[in-house]
Amino acid sequence: MSNVFKALVEDFAKETRSLNAQLRCRKCKEEAEGKLPYCIAVRTTVRYSNVVREDCFLPFLLSTSEYGNNCSQILDPYLELGLSPEVASNVVRFQMAGCHAAALREPDDTIWLETQESIDAFIAGGLNALRARQDGS
Repeated sequence: MSNVFKALVEDFAKETRSLNAQLRCRKCKEEAEGKLPYCIAVRTTVRYSNVVREDCFLPFLLSTSEYGNNCSQILDPYLELGLSPEVASNVVRFQMAGCHAAALREPDDTIWLETQESIDAFIAGGLNALRARQDGS
């Protein structure tokens, strides 16, 4: 991976809200602190449009300090459900990969809003299933 690519990913991250502030799609709908939510930035970027479509983009972004596994705020909801840090990290990666793929795929704003709501329901269902598993149900 080139230093130029790494610098572009880091620049994208600086202009995007950190993941710990937006693990639910419905929170991604609006800009906060002058930074775009991840999914909206991926959908609307012109400057980084080629970068966000690279296969290595998301894995590298998730390895950076602000977005990476060392950010306990990202993992806390999953750790509270009894997942190990490694498994919690994998679940976050699964969630982000899905968000990333959907954001790149859907250009229609109306369909995107419905997609966000559906992703939220999917995440909530998954969290409920993990809670039920933890409770022994």
